[in-house]
Amino acid sequence: MELGDKTAEIWESKAPEGIRLQEWWSRFPPLREPSEDPPDGNAANLLVRAARERPSDPAYSFEGRTCSYARLLGRCFRFANGLRSIGVKRGERVAIYLPTVPAAIEAYYGVLLAGGVAVPIHELCEPEEAARRTAETGAAAVIASRSLLRDRGLFHEAVGTIKIILIEERRGRWKGQEAVEAAWSGLRRRVGKGDVGLVHGIALLGAAQAHGEAEEAAAGDLAVIQYSSGTTGPAKGALFTHGSIAAGAVRQAYWIGGVNAEEEPIGRATPLLHPEGLASLNAAAARTGCVALASGSSDATKERTSGRYSLAEAASLALALPPRGKRRDGALGFPLPGVEARVVGTGSLDEMPPGEVGELIVRGAQIAFGYWKKGTPPERQDWIRTGDLVSRDEAGCFYWGDRAFHRFATERGMITPGEMEKIIAAHPAVAKACVGRTQAPGGEAIVRIILRRGRIASAVQLERWCRDRLGAGGTPIRCEFVDALPLTPWGEPLKRELQTTATATAEAEVADQEAVYATV
Repeated sequence: MELGDKTAEIWESKAPEGIRLQEWWSRFPPLREPSEDPPDGNAANLLVRAARERPSDPAYSFEGRTCSYARLLGRCFRFANGLRSIGVKRGERVAIYLPTVPAAIEAYYGVLLAGGVAVPIHELCEPEEAARRTAETGAAAVIASRSLLRDRGLFHEAVGTIKIILIEERRGRWKGQEAVEAAWSGLRRRVGKGDVGLVHGIALLGAAQAHGEAEEAAAGDLAVIQYSSGTTGPAKGALFTHGSIAAGAVRQAYWIGGVNAEEEPIGRATPLLHPEGLASLNAAAARTGCVALASGSSDATKERTSGRYSLAEAASLALALPPRGKRRDGALGFPLPGVEARVVGTGSLDEMPPGEVGELIVRGAQIAFGYWKKGTPPERQDWIRTGDLVSRDEAGCFYWGDRAFHRFATERGMITPGEMEKIIAAHPAVAKACVGRTQAPGGEAIVRIILRRGRIASAVQLERWCRDRLGAGGTPIRCEFVDALPLTPWGEPLKRELQTTATATAEAEVADQEAVYATV
C-alpha cells in the first residue's frame, strides 16, 4: 500500500456519511499516530479523558508557570459545582466574559461539566456588545472579570436579573477557612432570597468541591453558542452540539499533531475565548497538549492571508494549506477532513465550476447546525452560508474573494470591493482605499480614501479614474476623504461602520433635499 493510500484509508473510514474525502489529503504521508475517535457524550470529556490518561502532563502555561491536567480538572469541577450550588440548571446558558487567563479555561469547561451551555465572549468585545449577547441568549449567569465589567450597574440594566460571578484575574488566597465559610453563607442567603446575585468568585470557588462527575449529555445536545465577529452586521450566535465540539477538537488535533507538528496550539496573542482560540484549546485537550496563554490583542491573526480559514461557525479550522507547502496569493487552503465545502451561486446549493467566484458554503461534523434566535427553537441547517466570496481551482484549493454582500454591478459585471479597492489604490495620490455601500435601494458604493502625504486629488478625479476602468454604468460611486478607517480588533476595515455611516449620510442628504423642496 502506498503511503498516501494509507492516509486516505484512515480518513475515509472516519469521514461522516455523505462527506467526500478531499483529494489533497491522499498526498500526505501517514499519520504518526492514527487519530482517535472523539469521546462520547459531554464535550468536557475531552478534558476528563486527558486528566485520566496523563494527569501530570502540563495543560497550559501562563506567566512562566504550568498547570497539570489533573489540577486543571479539579479547578473546572469547582466552577461546575459552584454553578450548580447557585441554581444554574442543565441546559441553561452561562456567558463567559473573561480575558485570556486560566480562569477562562476553568469557566468554559466548568459550564460544560455542569451541563450548561457556554456562551464565550472574548476580551476584545466591548461591554455593551457583551451585554447584548448575554441578554439575547437569556443567560442564567455571567462569569466576568472585574477589569472587563467596569460598570456592573449598566450591565444589570441591560441584561435584567441575572447572577454575575466576578472573577479576580490574580487569584488571592483566603487567610483561613472561617473567612471562606462566612462569605459563602452570606452568598447562599442572598441567592436564597432571590436577590440579584453579585457573586464573589473566590467565595464561590473556595467552597465548591474539586471533584465530581460530568453531567450526562447526548452528542446532539446544545453545548456552545459562539458568536461571529459582526464585521458586516450584528454578530450572530452559531450553535454547536457536544458532538460537533468533540469532532472539531479531534480533527484540529490531527492537524496540529499528525500533519503540522510545528503548529502552535494557540496562535500568539489570540484571545482564548475567540472561536480560533477555543478550537485550539479543545484540540490541545484532545491530544493532551499544552496551551500557551498570552494576553493582549494581535495584528497577526489573519486567517485569510496565512493559508488557513477559520470562522465562528466551525469548531476547528475549516480550510488550510498543507504545512511547508507553497504559499499561493489569496489561497485559503483545502477543506480539513470532515468538512465539505462548495462554491455556489446566489440562492443555490449547486457547485460552480472551478475558477468561478461564488459564495462559500460548508457543512460537516464540526460545523454549527444553525444560529440562535431568542424565543424560538433553533432551526437545524444542513449547509452554513459563510457570506464569503471564494473561488476554487481544479485541485480543490479555495481562494479568497470578499464578502458576498459587498459586490457591485459594473459594465464589467459583478466585482468585489477588493477589486475596486485595487483599482483606486493604483492612483498615485491614494495611500489606502476602503469600499462600503449604503443600504438604500440601489445604494451607491462609498469609497473612503486616505491620501498619500503631500499628494492632492479631488473626489471627481478619483470617481472618473474608477469609471474609466469600470465603465460608466452600474453602481454609482462616491469618494470621500478620511484621516483613518474604523477597524476590527484584527486590523481589518469595519465594513459595518462604513455602511452605517454612509447610509446615515445618504438619508440626511435626502432629508435636506426634501426640506429645500418644501421651503420652495
